[in-house]
Amino acid sequence: MDKVYLNSFVNIAASVGSGKEGLFFERDIAWSERLQLDLKIDRGDGKTTSGSFLHVPYHNWERIDMSPLSQRGWVLQEQLLSPRILHFDRREVFWECCQAVASENLPRGWPNIDADKMGKVAMVVARKRLNPLNDNLWAYANDNDAPVTGFAGEGLHYILWFGLVLKYSACQLSYESDRLVAISGVARYLKTINKDQYVAGLWRRHLEKELAWSTTRPLPADTSYPYYAPSFSWTSVNGLIEPATHLTSGKPLVQVQPVHMPSASNSATGPAQRDQPFQQDVFGPVSGPTVQIKFPQPAAAQYYHLYG
Repeated sequence: MDKVYLNSFVNIAASVGSGKEGLFFERDIAWSERLQLDLKIDRGDGKTTSGSFLHVPYHNWERIDMSPLSQRGWVLQEQLLSPRILHFDRREVFWECCQAVASENLPRGWPNIDADKMGKVAMVVARKRLNPLNDNLWAYANDNDAPVTGFAGEGLHYILWFGLVLKYSACQLSYESDRLVAISGVARYLKTINKDQYVAGLWRRHLEKELAWSTTRPLPADTSYPYYAPSFSWTSVNGLIEPATHLTSGKPLVQVQPVHMPSASNSATGPAQRDQPFQQDVFGPVSGPTVQIKFPQPAAAQYYHLYG
């Protein structure tokens, strides 16, 4: 799917319509009109100051961002990989490309739109459509306000992935078995950049840190739901995930050994041999991969040294 959307010309989205309504709606044009207020103010010194103020229905973009379509898991990679998107809303039409987000109201482009809605870095990715990962994005990610630390010099793509995991885990899927597949297009694209092994939602190079994900709310007592992904991956959980954004660039206290397959199995890229290090990528459902964690030094002593 990554090549389908990356090589498309434009993605047309019925952002607020149902399958029965389609793209076109009867609308009140007043919602799209800009209100201009011309003022002349007496400064009290015999002079006046004049100016024009323009009220724009800024909240209209939230209708796109919070629309039912934008809450669907499969749609996230469509939004990120497509070079252009045309959103049809009940009030106005929006369009996005690699350089701008615009609408009928602001055809020359909108200002920064809810930068924290997806996480600052992830929103930049949405604007840039993941490509190119240029110096401006590097500078943005290394800003003091960036949501993730610990990957300086390693690649912006790891920081971006954390933001995408947070956003994606909040989305809905009709079939939970699609959890790995519905994000695989973005993962395949990022792999062309980081040249890392992708293992069911995690990247091998920083697996020690990525294994520290957590859920934002308690899981239900009954965890007998069908097997979709290995339990060490956040993709095995149906619910909002909190990536390990609190970790710093310090040396991990543990080491993760190569991923192993306890029995012969198949991944999306081919067969895996029993009890052998697993060097392939896992973009889709796979059975049985395990990770072994090694403690090279006493963790308690290190903990006391850092926090005691």
